[in-house]
Amino acid sequence: MENQTNNNSVPAEESPQIANPLLKRAFMFLEDGNWESADEYCEKVLDQNPEDAYAYLGKLMAELKVGRKETLADCEQPFSDSSNYQKVLRFGSKALIQEVEEYHKSAIERLHKEFAQLREKIAPYQNALQGMICCGRNHFVGLRADGRVVAAGDDLGDQDFNVQDWRDIIGITAVGDDTFALRSNGTVTKELHEDENENNWYGIFEEHRQEIKRWKNIVAISGGGNGFMGCGHIVGLRADGTVVAAGNNNNGQCNVEAWHDIVAIAAGTNHTVGLRSDGTVVSTKYSRKDDIFARDQVQDWRNIIAIAAGKHTVGLRSDGTVAITGGDGDRPFDRNQIREWRDIVAIAAGEFHVIGLRSDGTAVAPEVNRYYGSKCDVEDWRNVVAITAYGENSAALCANGSVIVGDNLYEGDVQKWDLFGSGGIDGCIEHFKARKARAEKAEAERKAAIERAEAERKAAEEKARAAAEKRRQEKITALEAERTDLQARVLAVQDELANLKGLFTGRRRKELEEKTAEIMSRLHEISKELKTLGAKR
Repeated sequence: MENQTNNNSVPAEESPQIANPLLKRAFMFLEDGNWESADEYCEKVLDQNPEDAYAYLGKLMAELKVGRKETLADCEQPFSDSSNYQKVLRFGSKALIQEVEEYHKSAIERLHKEFAQLREKIAPYQNALQGMICCGRNHFVGLRADGRVVAAGDDLGDQDFNVQDWRDIIGITAVGDDTFALRSNGTVTKELHEDENENNWYGIFEEHRQEIKRWKNIVAISGGGNGFMGCGHIVGLRADGTVVAAGNNNNGQCNVEAWHDIVAIAAGTNHTVGLRSDGTVVSTKYSRKDDIFARDQVQDWRNIIAIAAGKHTVGLRSDGTVAITGGDGDRPFDRNQIREWRDIVAIAAGEFHVIGLRSDGTAVAPEVNRYYGSKCDVEDWRNVVAITAYGENSAALCANGSVIVGDNLYEGDVQKWDLFGSGGIDGCIEHFKARKARAEKAEAERKAAIERAEAERKAAEEKARAAAEKRRQEKITALEAERTDLQARVLAVQDELANLKGLFTGRRRKELEEKTAEIMSRLHEISKELKTLGAKR
């Protein structure tokens, strides 16, 4: 409510309060950009009058690093949550309140317009942005635009994360305490913990090292499982739309070898989901006594453009709404809340929680039963361009390249991150474009190599076929010549038989009859051979 003592306040340049030397000094400090001194002098004014609206205005300007109150309209973030702004509204005059509210309204409108323009610019690269951050069970990983990687959190007691030497990385994911990276050459590597090396991995993927190292032409990776007691698997999407998987397969989560025409993958806690190019979804089967997850739960989904998975499966439709199913044995939240979401541009799922990214850069998450402890308080997230979740953890990538995490324990460790670098988000998009161009070139070369190999195969087959045909024709010609000769010999023998006379011709007749039988047997064989060779009669 408006304070009665300030009803007659006037704008700062006319206000009797501005005559206060301390307040006048404070505003002079603001003009000079001396924010600390400005705040200090405003505090001195408030010591004299704790309801001085202009002192709170000065503190607000110092907080936002604004030299003139008119430039509040140019702030890079909304300031309605600022206690100083709220006290200006509480103690200010109607004129001052109206003026400051107009500045805030102008700032909001400008920020919304700018973010809408940014959203339009980054929309084609949403999946790439989503791939720049990931969570593990107790750590967070960031992929810089230049292909290097940063990490923070608890690395099983190691002093450092062994990702600092990674280069040319285009994708990251985590499974429990393990971090995986997708190289630009389409192969996959894993962060090496203490006592591990390239030839010896421990834990969930100890038996799958060679299998994963053999993966080729991978364009996306996704990690699933919760990392406990061997529960974990990693899935890779190949450039040709087929899928590979390795790790725990107790629930069939790695049974993806028959999938094709896949454009996106999501590894859940105990299952794997694939998005087809036609907007439909395929899932592995997962069932247990109190939780049934079957393929038919997603078979009716249509117009899906993105997927995520935890204990459940989540699909983002092209109209900005969200579908969710599965996880029937665990109900940490009301799924109808998610079905009511609108204007969503990206989704992420942890084991027991789901996050949606709105087109205005804010995030939404359903209220989670505290029993599950998921860290998904996202109400204060602003200017977000990508989101991720795993286990109980959540994280967001902001338009300035900074990262927000849902775990206060590690928040300080990631505050220094700038994933976009000096080029900002525009530079990052250029990296994406260059990466896409390289990928398209590599894919074109791969297809060209396949086409060349196919052409060479067909040419070799044609050559072999022609050679075989030539041999067949030569064989037919030889057989037919032999048949003609044999037929002539038969006629000659038959003529001789017909002319045999006298009492002493029996032996000769027998010889001729045997010879005739021999010739006829051979003619029969020739006929069979010619028939086999497909010769015309």
